[in-house]
Amino acid sequence: MNEINKITSDFSRTYLINGVNVSTDDYLVAQDRLKNIIHTPVNSSYNPTSGLIADLSNSLWGLISNQSGLELEQEASTQLELSLRKDLKANQQIKIFAHSQGSIILRNVLVKLADCGISLNSIKVFTFGAANYLWPKNLQVYSFTNRSDYLARSLDNLNQQYAYYVLSPWEKIQKFLGLQSDRNELEYKGSLIINKKIENPLKAHEWDSYLDNFNIINPKTNFRKRF
Repeated sequence: MNEINKITSDFSRTYLINGVNVSTDDYLVAQDRLKNIIHTPVNSSYNPTSGLIADLSNSLWGLISNQSGLELEQEASTQLELSLRKDLKANQQIKIFAHSQGSIILRNVLVKLADCGISLNSIKVFTFGAANYLWPKNLQVYSFTNRSDYLARSLDNLNQQYAYYVLSPWEKIQKFLGLQSDRNELEYKGSLIINKKIENPLKAHEWDSYLDNFNIINPKTNFRKRF
């Protein structure tokens, strides 16, 4: 599963959406490194930073509420939504890479598209150290988490418990009562634990550490920002 280029080579449009506290220069470096791994141009879907504290606050509200996420990350979500609408209308095959907070923004955008009756069948999602594990049903999602990335693993567990104890019972109640759901149904999709060699929890959450799993072609690039 670590030869990621093999499972993504059949797709014609690629996006990368970053997490918290990432400058435009850092994003361009990450975009270039991902391109070198999958040998495919990577279209920009930059999530601008408002600073670490503000970004983390936005992540929390985005995780709790789809609408809050769209409002708090308006620039990133609007840009990605418009691009995906255009690609889907053109029948493009799409793959999207999301790290940390980027998985929340991406989920909210895809839920909005699904609620508009737009099929997501031609989209594949790849997450790394994700903050979100609840996705529109029938969406193809491949999630990877480093063993020592305790932030992502804790959020994975919280998402799982929420799906089991809150989301699933509520959806069953709605169906039993014949109520119409305001939003497209979500389902929990967990992650594959990878890279057992990284012990430092902070490093284990870095985007760069995840790239290190996938045969980086340009090892001279000094990139240690946390996505």
